[in-house]
Amino acid sequence: MTWGLPTVILTPNKMEKIIQSLYFRCLSKLGINTCITREWRMLPPRHNGLRMSNFAVNCLGEKAVFLLACWDFQYAAASMMEQAYEAFIVEVCLSENVLTRNFALPGCLSMKGTRFHNLWEFCHHLKLTVDLDPSYHIQLERSSDVSIVDKFIQIGIHGKQLEILNQVRHFKKHFFCQILSTMMVALVSTWYWTTMKATHINVFQKKTDLT
Repeated sequence: MTWGLPTVILTPNKMEKIIQSLYFRCLSKLGINTCITREWRMLPPRHNGLRMSNFAVNCLGEKAVFLLACWDFQYAAASMMEQAYEAFIVEVCLSENVLTRNFALPGCLSMKGTRFHNLWEFCHHLKLTVDLDPSYHIQLERSSDVSIVDKFIQIGIHGKQLEILNQVRHFKKHFFCQILSTMMVALVSTWYWTTMKATHINVFQKKTDLT
C-alpha cells in the first residue's frame, strides 16, 4: 500500500473523510462501538486506542521519502520530479521556499491535482514544512527585487483576483518586479490587460541546474 501513497492527489480532508468512513464500516465487524471518535481510533493501545493508521501522516511521509529518493539524482524519475518542481515554481511565482508559505493564501496559484500542489497542501494540513536548499529557490536578479505575485500579495490582492492576475502574468511571461515601477504594480489590474508584448525572463539562474 505504501508504494501507492506518493501518487495520491486527493486533498487531505477528502482522503480523511473516505478513510474514516471505511473505518466506521469496519468497526462493527470487529465488535467495536462504531461511535468512538477519530482520536480514539488512532491512539495507541497503551492509551486505550485502536492504533488505526492516520493516512494523512502516512501519505505525507511517503511523499517525503519519494522526494528524497529522487531529488538531485540522474535518472528518469528524478528528472521528471525536478521538471515538475520547476513548473510548479514558475506557476506560483513566489520567491524563497514556497513549501513553507501559508497554503491558505497563495495555494490557489498552483494547479490542483499536481504533485507539488498536493505536497504543499498536506504540509499545511499537518502544520509541517519541507525546507529545500536555497539553491533551489528562485534566484532574484537584484537583491532588493521581489516576484510580481509577492508584490500583489503585499498590496492586498488575494483570492480569485490574485489567481486571475497570476494567470495573466504567466501568459505575459513576467516574473520579477524590476520590470515594473512601484506605481505600475499598484495599478497592475489596468496594466496587465493592455496589449503589451510578452517578454521572456529567465527565472532559473541558480548554481545547480534543475533541467
